[in-house]
Amino acid sequence: MKLRSITARISSILFSAMLIVVPAMAQDDEEDQPGRNIFKTNVTGFALRNYNLTYERMLTKKTSFNLGFRTMPSGPVLFKDRIISSIEDAGTSTDLDARKEVESIRMSNFAVTPEIRFYAGKKGYGHGFYFSLFYRYARHELGNISVDYNNNAGTTSTATLTGNLTSNTGGFMLGSQWVIGKRVVLDWWILGPHFGVGKGTLTGTNSTPISSADQSSLRSELEDVLEAVPFVKNVIDVNANGAKVSLSGPWAGVRGGLCLGIRL
Repeated sequence: MKLRSITARISSILFSAMLIVVPAMAQDDEEDQPGRNIFKTNVTGFALRNYNLTYERMLTKKTSFNLGFRTMPSGPVLFKDRIISSIEDAGTSTDLDARKEVESIRMSNFAVTPEIRFYAGKKGYGHGFYFSLFYRYARHELGNISVDYNNNAGTTSTATLTGNLTSNTGGFMLGSQWVIGKRVVLDWWILGPHFGVGKGTLTGTNSTPISSADQSSLRSELEDVLEAVPFVKNVIDVNANGAKVSLSGPWAGVRGGLCLGIRL
């Protein structure tokens, strides 16, 4: 299924949900209502170098619209130490090369997540258990990806790739939120799986032309690396100037965490 078709289907679901919510909003005319605006951040994400800010606007007593922004500044691969530890346990020369490659990679990302939330509790206005539908657009920047290959001189050369991946996913969230006192908000994202598609391009250029034999060696090495990535379609183009890898395929993730916020 094409990316455009899936994105249109996700947008249609969210739009249908809004058609249900907005008429109900017009009927909610209670005068004595608590603050309808909530600002919060996922504090558990800080440990993973993820920084989040979410704005929630109560539309009715039991429905709200959320808009979340998340960013991760450039840095090492997440769980790098765990990956390196498994490589060191293996202890072969190939694994040591892989260890060096893992250490050199840099990554960052940015995501925007609109969400429609439905509360089940009697209190409403941001209190209690909830179910939500959301869409997420994310962009991932990857740099300094080193791929070693055997050259025609009998030594090892290294191709360094950089690029980005974008994903469009839709999913649902189960969670619970508490308003402590009048202002403090605690939001537990219990489980938020999301699925969709992703695509991207990685490129690397060489300062000197690559011979035909070396091009074949580099292409073979890239094919071996990408063979370990399941369900992903790839197109590899290697020429005298460098390499280009186009990727596309399914994408999935899980949202979770504990948010702390303030209600205004």
